[in-house]
Amino acid sequence: MNHSLTVKMNYKWNILNNKLIAVLTLQIVIICCVEELTTDNPEDGHYRLASIDHCGLQHSDDYFHLTNKTEITEFPWLARIGYRRNGENYDQFLCLGSLITSRHVLTAAQCLDDNLKPTIIRLGEYHSYNSTDCAYYASIKAEECSDAQDFGVEKIIRHHGYINETGGVHDIGLIKLDQVVGYTDYIRPICLIPPANEKSGSELKNLTIGAWGWSKQHFSTYHRTKIKLESPVDITPREECVSRSATLQDNQVCATYVNDKVCLYDNGGPLIFSYNYQWFQEGVVLSGKRNCFVAIPPFRYTSVSAYIDWINENL
Repeated sequence: MNHSLTVKMNYKWNILNNKLIAVLTLQIVIICCVEELTTDNPEDGHYRLASIDHCGLQHSDDYFHLTNKTEITEFPWLARIGYRRNGENYDQFLCLGSLITSRHVLTAAQCLDDNLKPTIIRLGEYHSYNSTDCAYYASIKAEECSDAQDFGVEKIIRHHGYINETGGVHDIGLIKLDQVVGYTDYIRPICLIPPANEKSGSELKNLTIGAWGWSKQHFSTYHRTKIKLESPVDITPREECVSRSATLQDNQVCATYVNDKVCLYDNGGPLIFSYNYQWFQEGVVLSGKRNCFVAIPPFRYTSVSAYIDWINENL
């Protein structure tokens, strides 16, 4: 049995004797038995969302950084969804999703089109051009490496009420993988339901998007990124969003990205928030690349909490 010791470091700025000082706070978290979390394969054949004891945890919370670049252990629930058109011998990764059980990925219904169905799900990827990514950790004076893992698609489950032409009604879906995923530091599920009495992402206001997306290189020119990036996102009051978007549905949330240097709107990707060093999914990204180049914020996301019953029924 192995344990992972995680030290969380935060800081805030205070003024003392007319001097600006940084106040550090530390929190020690022990993540137990990571290697034993290899499956949530149920005996009755009905999968359940990952346990609150194990979901939403990432070792990248150990590290403090101010850039949009991520660590290789960051956002281990991100799933790249690949497609292969007729006559092609390569996969195009056009959508994202989030791992929510050892067999299921949550994504947008628009990523599950009948005319172009997913053929491959890639987990544990950091650099889109590398099959193996490595990082050196000074604390243990060692290098750790992670290999991306590919899975086939056993079943596609798109919400039966999905209507794309009317602003993304019920724009949510699931992909069942062809085999069980083994959890590691680089591949873990995201939490969907906060524990009782904990605030939702909408109440916390500040959220995050992690994706490959696009970065701004020169003025208004965006280029596809090779590594996972992250960007803060602010919840937009519903009244303000409705006044600016006539297509906002009841089961959608509205938010605006804070950093205009990156645009991380990969279709189907997760809108997430951190609470007590555990990550939860608030929404599913809609509209994707269009948001970066032609849309005016705020943007729409499918509300995950509005579909918890549907998700559980279809696992």
